[in-house]
Amino acid sequence: MSPEQFCDKSSAASDCWALGFLLYEMLTGKPPFGGNTESETGRRIQKADYLSPVKLNANVSLASGRLIGKLLTMSPERRLTAPQVLEVLQNPALPDTLGSMKSWWGKVKP
Repeated sequence: MSPEQFCDKSSAASDCWALGFLLYEMLTGKPPFGGNTESETGRRIQKADYLSPVKLNANVSLASGRLIGKLLTMSPERRLTAPQVLEVLQNPALPDTLGSMKSWWGKVKP
Protein backbone atom coordinates (compact mmCIF):
# COMPACT_ATOMS: atom_id res chain seq x y z
CA MET A 1 0.00 0.00 0.00
CA SER A 2 1.59 3.26 -1.11
CA PRO A 3 1.89 6.16 1.38
CA GLU A 4 -0.94 8.17 -0.19
CA GLN A 5 -3.32 5.22 0.07
CA PHE A 6 -3.25 5.63 3.85
CA CYS A 7 -5.19 8.86 3.17
CA ASP A 8 -7.61 7.13 0.77
CA LYS A 9 -5.92 8.58 -2.31
CA SER A 10 -4.49 6.60 -5.18
CA SER A 11 -3.47 7.18 -8.76
CA ALA A 12 -1.06 5.88 -11.37
CA ALA A 13 1.69 7.09 -9.01
CA SER A 14 0.57 4.40 -6.56
CA ASP A 15 1.24 1.79 -9.23
CA CYS A 16 4.73 3.22 -9.79
CA TRP A 17 5.35 2.96 -6.05
CA ALA A 18 4.29 -0.71 -6.26
CA LEU A 19 6.77 -1.21 -9.11
CA GLY A 20 9.54 0.12 -6.86
CA PHE A 21 8.41 -2.24 -4.10
CA LEU A 22 8.50 -5.23 -6.48
CA LEU A 23 11.90 -4.31 -7.92
CA TYR A 24 13.30 -3.98 -4.40
CA GLU A 25 11.96 -7.40 -3.42
CA MET A 26 13.14 -9.02 -6.67
CA LEU A 27 16.67 -7.67 -6.27
CA THR A 28 17.07 -8.26 -2.53
CA GLY A 29 14.75 -11.15 -1.72
CA LYS A 30 13.15 -9.06 1.04
CA PRO A 31 10.33 -6.51 1.18
CA PRO A 32 11.54 -2.94 1.67
CA PHE A 33 9.28 -2.19 4.61
CA GLY A 34 9.52 -4.88 7.23
CA GLY A 35 7.85 -4.68 10.58
CA ASN A 36 6.68 -6.88 13.41
CA THR A 37 3.11 -5.57 13.16
CA GLU A 38 0.92 -4.08 10.45
CA SER A 39 0.96 -0.70 12.17
CA GLU A 40 4.78 -0.71 12.35
CA THR A 41 5.00 -1.59 8.66
CA GLY A 42 2.49 1.18 7.87
CA ARG A 43 4.56 3.73 9.78
CA ARG A 44 7.71 2.69 7.92
CA ILE A 45 5.92 3.02 4.56
CA GLN A 46 4.63 6.49 5.45
CA LYS A 47 8.14 7.60 6.41
CA ALA A 48 9.84 5.85 3.44
CA ASP A 49 11.98 4.09 6.05
CA TYR A 50 13.82 1.30 4.27
CA LEU A 51 17.37 0.06 3.93
CA SER A 52 19.05 0.74 0.60
CA PRO A 53 18.84 -2.35 -1.62
CA VAL A 54 22.55 -1.95 -2.33
CA LYS A 55 23.28 -2.62 1.36
CA LEU A 56 21.28 -5.86 1.29
CA ASN A 57 22.71 -7.17 -1.97
CA ALA A 58 26.12 -6.03 -3.15
CA ASN A 59 25.20 -7.11 -6.69
CA VAL A 60 22.53 -4.42 -6.95
CA SER A 61 23.93 -1.48 -8.91
CA LEU A 62 23.86 2.00 -7.43
CA ALA A 63 21.80 3.10 -10.42
CA SER A 64 19.20 0.42 -9.72
CA GLY A 65 19.11 1.57 -6.10
CA ARG A 66 18.49 5.13 -7.31
CA LEU A 67 15.65 3.94 -9.56
CA ILE A 68 14.02 2.17 -6.64
CA GLY A 69 14.48 5.27 -4.51
CA LYS A 70 12.76 7.42 -7.15
CA LEU A 71 9.86 4.98 -7.21
CA LEU A 72 9.52 4.53 -3.44
CA THR A 73 9.58 8.24 -2.65
CA MET A 74 6.74 9.36 -0.36
CA SER A 75 5.48 12.17 -2.55
CA PRO A 76 3.50 10.93 -5.58
CA GLU A 77 4.37 14.16 -7.40
CA ARG A 78 8.10 13.45 -7.08
CA ARG A 79 7.93 9.79 -8.21
CA LEU A 80 9.00 8.68 -11.64
CA THR A 81 6.03 7.95 -13.85
CA ALA A 82 5.71 4.76 -15.89
CA PRO A 83 6.45 6.61 -19.16
CA GLN A 84 9.57 8.15 -17.59
CA VAL A 85 10.84 4.74 -16.49
CA LEU A 86 10.21 3.27 -19.94
CA GLU A 87 11.82 6.25 -21.66
CA VAL A 88 15.02 5.89 -19.68
CA LEU A 89 15.12 2.13 -20.20
CA GLN A 90 14.43 2.34 -23.94
CA ASN A 91 16.48 5.39 -24.89
CA PRO A 92 20.22 4.74 -24.72
CA ALA A 93 20.93 8.40 -25.54
CA LEU A 94 19.61 9.47 -22.14
CA PRO A 95 22.06 9.61 -19.26
CA ASP A 96 22.50 6.11 -17.91
CA THR A 97 20.81 6.47 -14.55
CA LEU A 98 19.71 2.85 -14.37
CA GLY A 99 22.92 0.91 -14.85
CA SER A 100 22.24 -2.76 -15.42
CA MET A 101 18.47 -2.16 -15.56
CA LYS A 102 18.85 -1.20 -19.23
CA SER A 103 20.39 -4.55 -20.12
CA TRP A 104 17.75 -6.33 -18.04
CA TRP A 105 14.99 -4.52 -19.97
CA GLY A 106 16.60 -5.57 -23.26
CA LYS A 107 16.30 -9.21 -22.21
CA VAL A 108 12.65 -9.10 -21.08
CA LYS A 109 10.90 -6.67 -23.43
CA PRO A 110 8.74 -8.31 -26.12
